[in-house]
Amino acid sequence: LFPVVFFNIAIVEFSIWLFCFNTIMLLEIFKYSDLERGMPSENLKVLLISLVLICLIRQPAIFSFIPLLVYILLYKSYAELKFFTLCLVIPAIQLFHNLLIGNPALPTDISAYNLIYTSISIDTIMPIFANIGPFLFLALASFFFLNTKANLLLIIFLLSYWIAFHLIDPILWGMPRYLTEYIAPLV
Repeated sequence: LFPVVFFNIAIVEFSIWLFCFNTIMLLEIFKYSDLERGMPSENLKVLLISLVLICLIRQPAIFSFIPLLVYILLYKSYAELKFFTLCLVIPAIQLFHNLLIGNPALPTDISAYNLIYTSISIDTIMPIFANIGPFLFLALASFFFLNTKANLLLIIFLLSYWIAFHLIDPILWGMPRYLTEYIAPLV
């Protein structure tokens, strides 16, 4: 994994921070997925504080709150919801402010529904299938049929990032900056 990080550092600028955080978050979730109570509270708080800092660097990081919320709910760590909400406030204010004044990565002439519909169309999925190969595509699809908490979190993570990634302007869909922060945690 680290050669991928070092290869992409020069290409992706600040996106590398989100890539690194998501990788650490997913490794931490899988590390404690076998335990019935999940990860220690201190680890979850460090992840949340780190995520707030990452959100100040890269706004799409706010979508990483989704799998952490699902994690808290799945492991019934309801005591952490207050701290989770407190951590979510700062990036949410920043995101809403930037949405109000405008963001150059978001298209103004295409609706969110059309962007998502285009992202799941056969014209979009077939090149992905051709590029990663049928075997890897089937291996990734097999995650949808496994029934564990960690796999459910991975599916929610990937679906939320699929939606977030395809809400930006379609011209930007192929840029390494966006692809790395979106695809790399899957690796």
